[in-house]
Amino acid sequence: MRLLLILVGLSVVSCSATLWNKPVADLKADLVNGKTDLLFAQKAKSLIEADLGALGEGAAWNLGTLFSDADKMTEAELLWKRSLAGEGTPWKEAAGRDLFDLYSARRDWPKAEAVAQKLAGMDGRPEFRRRLFEAYYFQKKDDQAWDIFRSWKPGMFSPAEELENQLFFGVLSARAGKTDDASSALKDLVFDHEASVLHFRLESFFQEDETRYDLLGPGGREAVAFQSLVYRGVAKDVQVWFRGRKFPKDFWNHRALVTGIETAFKAESHAEVGLRILDGIHLTLTGPPRFAAEYARGRLNRSLGWWPQARIAFQAALPLAVTPDDHQKTAWNWLYAWVQTQPEGALGPFLQVYAGTDDPSFFSDVFDKWITELVQARQWGLLAAISRDLGHRLTSGDRATVGFILARLAANKLIDLGREGIENSSNELLQQSIDYQPYSYEALVARTVLGQPLEWPVDDHPPEFKTDDRAREQVRLWESMMQFGLASRMAGEVAASDGALDPKFVDRAVVFLQAHQQYRPSLQILYRLLKEPGQVLTEARARELYPNAWADIVAERAAAEKIETSLLLGVIREESSFDPTAKSWVGATGLSQLMPATAAETAKGLRMKTYDLTNPADNLKIGARYLSNMIRSQGRIYLALMAYNAGGGRIRPWKEAMGRLPEEIFVEAAPIEETRGYVKKILTSTVMTGVLHYGKTLDEMVRLIYPGFRP
Repeated sequence: MRLLLILVGLSVVSCSATLWNKPVADLKADLVNGKTDLLFAQKAKSLIEADLGALGEGAAWNLGTLFSDADKMTEAELLWKRSLAGEGTPWKEAAGRDLFDLYSARRDWPKAEAVAQKLAGMDGRPEFRRRLFEAYYFQKKDDQAWDIFRSWKPGMFSPAEELENQLFFGVLSARAGKTDDASSALKDLVFDHEASVLHFRLESFFQEDETRYDLLGPGGREAVAFQSLVYRGVAKDVQVWFRGRKFPKDFWNHRALVTGIETAFKAESHAEVGLRILDGIHLTLTGPPRFAAEYARGRLNRSLGWWPQARIAFQAALPLAVTPDDHQKTAWNWLYAWVQTQPEGALGPFLQVYAGTDDPSFFSDVFDKWITELVQARQWGLLAAISRDLGHRLTSGDRATVGFILARLAANKLIDLGREGIENSSNELLQQSIDYQPYSYEALVARTVLGQPLEWPVDDHPPEFKTDDRAREQVRLWESMMQFGLASRMAGEVAASDGALDPKFVDRAVVFLQAHQQYRPSLQILYRLLKEPGQVLTEARARELYPNAWADIVAERAAAEKIETSLLLGVIREESSFDPTAKSWVGATGLSQLMPATAAETAKGLRMKTYDLTNPADNLKIGARYLSNMIRSQGRIYLALMAYNAGGGRIRPWKEAMGRLPEEIFVEAAPIEETRGYVKKILTSTVMTGVLHYGKTLDEMVRLIYPGFRP
């Protein structure tokens, strides 16, 4: 009883406490929902003296991160210092990383060193020792730097870090007068590794004392300059650098330098220049550089859309391939060139490549492109030949795709499976799609044909999750980030994390985020969890993966425009992941991802003189009307969705070019890959939403998109 009274008393104190003249509970609610006006109005003294602990664990670091995201670095620095000095482990470590990065960006290496010393003192893990090494290295405290460098063991760092270690070793050796060591390490970096920021950094090192170029031998100065220019990525500057320049003998007989020519001139507007340069050197090359030149010729011809020339170049590069990776990427490009130039003749090349690979999944995207080309050309017999002759070499996913198309062709009397030598029945081919990926677009259509309802696994025996102290601390940090309105950043970190995720954390986080209408990060971390072995899509998780988001506004606008609520939900899920602030690189904005011109024109019809596309109500009012306009214009929802994605002007030419095809086959033939995928994603989301939240059947939802569908 006494404990209960204490807890109640603490609760009363907490609820009545204020910070910056606002109740703490209200301030916390504002931060969760991204309202930062009061926070950003605070002066430095207030940030230093305030009792931030009232806001929860890790408040100083989280608030500092909010300031950093707003590019208010003075305040961020103050708060991160508070965190490093007094907060718990995960936050003080995060603050230390952020402060180190801030000081290193400013080249304030004494301060960076002080922070790194604290980090290394807290935990001697290689990450923190490396930061301390960098602080010593850039201050030319070489004795201390060598002490740390010599303690590193092989395999301790990532390949990129190991390559940087080679730069460190070369520079430290040069500064110590160990010319042989320096020469060996730096020559390898300059001549035998593709252009990167390391070459940009090395250029400064050599320009600091030009006698250092002697470490590289003949052509060293030119190689450093070329690699640095390639890294900067300004093709015109590289072109100017080439004019009138003479190179030492065998200068270009280095694979990395030849690859640099491709990298520098890969844009269509400069590719012809790159080809002329390659024409002048490729016959003098041998070994790996010769392969690189032929491969580069193929890539530059591809940039120009010169597919016959590209195919010839890639075919010439194939026997010159040095490594399995070389052979694989060259084969991919060779097949792609075949698909572009002569798709009906590509079966032989595909058979050749697939017979020699252990990883057919590497070629799945070019395989998909080939299938689309064949559907457009109505090469039904060749599709059957692919299933018959190549099928056993395909991935299960590619095999299911071809089987699905053949089954739908058979249902529409466009092909006779038996006459084409296909041993499986149409129903067996559809079952392959369900077995491969039970909740995919193909599987949902297949279930409709076969009369199979959606079935959900019961997660009776979830895999045991084992964690350690560091993983638990990471979860504490992630959970605090959600409380301070940093959900998007948190979700990015979760998605990029390497270790296994705690399912209980993900489930808690998804519920919390969706309760606060932060759907995009909730979907991001849920998808990340479902990629892990043993994790299954239960019905409960499916409801979260296809949430009934912005339900009241969506239902209102769907009713006003006489469109299915689940369809509107499906559209905005795939357009924006339900994020009202989403903005694409071309300027499409908000839940419906409306372009400004489209929104303005549609708003006129609604007599909306003012609107805000980041406001869910405004965006959905305009977006629902635009979608309904597309449906009325195109007559069928699948065509309306194609128009929504690709533009209404494209649909008529596609219909004229492809004639009367069954609706789901017409979608498979759409020339734009994004549009094909878009319709399939919308159908999937619409079906899932209708079944999970609105009591609809699979058949109702599939026929909504494909009204002429024939099971």
